[in-house]
Amino acid sequence: MVSSTQQIIDAVLKSKIEAKTRQILAELSIMQTTQQADDDIKLAVWQIWEKMGRGIPEVTICDSPLACSKACPNPEDYSKYWSLTQIASLAMFQAAKELGCELDEENYNIFKMYVECCPFLMFTETQVYVSRRPEELHFDDDNLGHNDSGPMCKFPDGWSTWSIHGVAVDEQIVMSPETQTLVQMRDEKDPEVKRIRIERYGVAKYESALLNEGNVLKDLIPSSVKDYLLGGSKKTQ
Repeated sequence: MVSSTQQIIDAVLKSKIEAKTRQILAELSIMQTTQQADDDIKLAVWQIWEKMGRGIPEVTICDSPLACSKACPNPEDYSKYWSLTQIASLAMFQAAKELGCELDEENYNIFKMYVECCPFLMFTETQVYVSRRPEELHFDDDNLGHNDSGPMCKFPDGWSTWSIHGVAVDEQIVMSPETQTLVQMRDEKDPEVKRIRIERYGVAKYESALLNEGNVLKDLIPSSVKDYLLGGSKKTQ
C-alpha cells in the first residue's frame, strides 16, 4: 500500500512539474529575446569558469554564433557549446523548485544566469566568445525548437537557425520546400531530415517525381542494361 501511495504521489508530482515546466518555458522563451547587460553576460561566464576551477577568461560579446566564429582568430581551435538548448532543463529545474523540490541553490543560480545570458559560446581555457540572446525563439508543445513558417531562432545580426519539431533543417526546407530537387530529397543522409523534406514537399509529388525519373531512365538506358536494372534480363527462348 505504501509503495502504491508513493507511486501515486510521484505521478502527481511529475504531472505538476511537467505542466509547470511548459508554463515556465513559454515565459523563458519570451525572456530569452530580451537582451542582457554586457556586465551580466561576462559575470555569467566568469561564474561558470570559477565553478570549473579555471582562471577568469577574457570575454568578447558578439551578436550571433556566426559573429563569434568570425571574431575568433582560429575558430578551429575553439570548443563550441549551445547553452540555448538548456532552456528546457532550466524550466524543469525552476518548476521543481517552485513546487517545493530541494535544489542546490548556489548551483541553480549559477546555471540559471548562465543559460539566461549565454545562448552560445566558443571558448578556450582563457578566451571566450559569447553570443547575445536571439531576437526570436520558438518551441512546440513538447518543448522542442520549432517554427514551420520562419526561423526557429533569429539573432540580432539576422543570422538564424531553422528547426522542425527539434530537427535541425535549412531555410529552404522551411520557407520554400517546393523548390527542393529530387536529388536533394532522395540523397538526404539524415533519415529525420529526409522525412521532413518529403513531408513538406508533398509525399504524392515526391512519389510522382520518382516515377517520372524511372520513366526517363527507361527511355535513355540501352535495353540490355534496362532489363537488368528493372528486374533482370529476359530468359532466352
